Amino acid sequence: MPTLALASLVSAADFARFTDHVLWLDNGAVRRAVAISPQGQVSTRSFRLPDYAGNFLAIEGEEPAGAGQPAPATAGRVIHGPDPAEFSFVADGTTYSGKDAWEVIGVTPFAEGEGSGATLALHSTKGPARLRVELDYVLYPGLPLVRKRLRLANEGTAPVRIESVDVEVLNASWNFIHSPVFFNNGRYRHLGPYEGDAFDSVVVKHDERSHCGFVLGNEAPGVLKRTAVYSPDWAAFSMGLTHADQRFPFRKWLPAGGRWDSPWTFIAPFHDADPASPLSTTVATYTRKFLGARVTQMPDLPVFIYNTWIPFHSHLDEKLVLELADAAAACGAEAFVVDDGWQDKLGDWNADRTKFPHGLKPVFEHVKALGLKKGLWFSFTTVRRDSAVFTAHPEWWLRGPDGEPLDLQTPGKMEFATACLASAGWREYIKGVILGMVRECGLDYVKLDFSMVTSAYRFDPAFTGCYATNHGHRDRPESFLEIYRGAWQLFDEIHAAAPGVFVDCTFEAMGGMQLSDLDLVKHAAGNSVANFSTDAPTGVIRLRQLGWWRTPTIPATALEIGNHEVDSPGALLSFQSLVGTLPLMCGDPRKLAPAQRAEMKRWAQWLRAAQDRHQFLQFRQDLPGFGEPAAGRWDGFQRINDETKSGGIVGVFRAGATERERRITVAGLAPAARYRVHRAPEGTVTATLSGAELARDGFPVALEREHAGALFEISRE
Repeated sequence: MPTLALASLVSAADFARFTDHVLWLDNGAVRRAVAISPQGQVSTRSFRLPDYAGNFLAIEGEEPAGAGQPAPATAGRVIHGPDPAEFSFVADGTTYSGKDAWEVIGVTPFAEGEGSGATLALHSTKGPARLRVELDYVLYPGLPLVRKRLRLANEGTAPVRIESVDVEVLNASWNFIHSPVFFNNGRYRHLGPYEGDAFDSVVVKHDERSHCGFVLGNEAPGVLKRTAVYSPDWAAFSMGLTHADQRFPFRKWLPAGGRWDSPWTFIAPFHDADPASPLSTTVATYTRKFLGARVTQMPDLPVFIYNTWIPFHSHLDEKLVLELADAAAACGAEAFVVDDGWQDKLGDWNADRTKFPHGLKPVFEHVKALGLKKGLWFSFTTVRRDSAVFTAHPEWWLRGPDGEPLDLQTPGKMEFATACLASAGWREYIKGVILGMVRECGLDYVKLDFSMVTSAYRFDPAFTGCYATNHGHRDRPESFLEIYRGAWQLFDEIHAAAPGVFVDCTFEAMGGMQLSDLDLVKHAAGNSVANFSTDAPTGVIRLRQLGWWRTPTIPATALEIGNHEVDSPGALLSFQSLVGTLPLMCGDPRKLAPAQRAEMKRWAQWLRAAQDRHQFLQFRQDLPGFGEPAAGRWDGFQRINDETKSGGIVGVFRAGATERERRITVAGLAPAARYRVHRAPEGTVTATLSGAELARDGFPVALEREHAGALFEISRE
């Protein structure tokens, strides 16, 4: 094995140490050992938790026991299994992985945010391509989670085609027969081999005999995620980007001298009989404190947003919007969003002077005078073909298989076209439009809509991505990631220029029904994730079901679920249900009587006071003993500040269940502290209990109607 040129890794605070050709990653909560063989092969040989004796991985031979490290409890025991590959990618048709013989360049410290770890740098020794591979490993204080990224540099003289990238390739030590996979944010159970898709930001692999498992986190954007479990064999699992034979194949043309960073992945081992437990603990802590989610960086979030979309659609005018703003303020809304219908043409983005003869500035001055945050809708990719910008810049539009401009959003229609966000020219143009309106109208919120990579409504894979060769990508497979990253760059630049603006990116822009993911929320504060009708009782159950489905992984306050109407008979139950995410309502508040507006405002003011006391919008956990919302059941959520232990809120719902009463327990509070349980919105104290008593015994809730809800504030005395 070649002599290593290694940087000193001796500080325990750095969570990394290199001894005897083993990179030890250890923060006291998790320990991972990445070994380099005498032949230059790289593989993780040990993945351990401090409270469990066994190795979580299947390996060949013995676990390493490095100098200065305590010997593992099972050191020397042979755990039979295939040799872990550690990583894998295809370059110009040749597969590279940790199983190859690599020239090891060195190990250096690596820091990212509050995390630290190490970078392992390698040179390829096979094939014509001269590639440098860097593996970044990051750990965070007290968290049993290891984050990883792969970086490539082309040190040759010719471009290299990179495909089928797996950032992590490891082998679990459990038999698949007893180890189900929980997919789609770890919520739904699957038996046997599984290959994930766009909805798998998190997959949980759980062994029901040992009660051990892995949370597999994939931070690739949108339709480019790939997480495979028990594939290609009984032990292997991998995370990274889509492979060359998939519907949305990833590709990167790496020019001579070029560098490329993969998306991040993470692995969180756990020892718990409940496979959902690490979602409300380890994953929730990671996404709130270390992921860099934009919504966690916004100190002044609204607790109630009103949006004009339903029932008005694009039929807006100045008089209507002013009346709606007055009525929404009377209902307690804290933000007012003017949706589609204010503009002359998609693409040109001038106020329609027929509808708004004085422009939008005086409208938003009125909204501001009411004390509301100001929001405006844009299609940041779709333009009309009769717009001035479409005619002036033919080079900016996505190209289809025939080379003509393509409309991803609306199949069968020829009056629209979709801009390519990989194009620097379009990004600069639309950024100027959005920031111009932010400055002119003092906007606090921008809603960015419509398809950019693939459509939520158009299913022919030929009409996805961009076939142009001069938009910052060389071909269609390369366009997918470049378009997503172009959108993230746009969002980041908007935030940099206007730090207080809440950027909302819709599921339509992400490219799938109700699609949200971890990469999106690092760049956009919000995600309009669905459109559900107010039809009772199905609509309100779907609101809560979607919140339950997404929030183990996605920060709850990044999710905006539409389009329940403030003037519907079940508006208060809808509002209570939406408190589990970021409350957003539509409808016509002018139709409400003064007493009805006052009642809605009372609920909104209660919610604002609870947010000011507990900052609960940054938290959400499963309510103990309650599962997926569905007809005939009870369901609920808790949003407890489990850092300050001050308390938070609890939502409880009866969805047609025969039982009229349930007992509610609450987790995450200080065991010895005393807490009062206040029922909303009047604030009546229904119980006074210690944190330990709330977790063990709880308090009863009775709901007389078959479809009803109740909200409670839990406050530390």
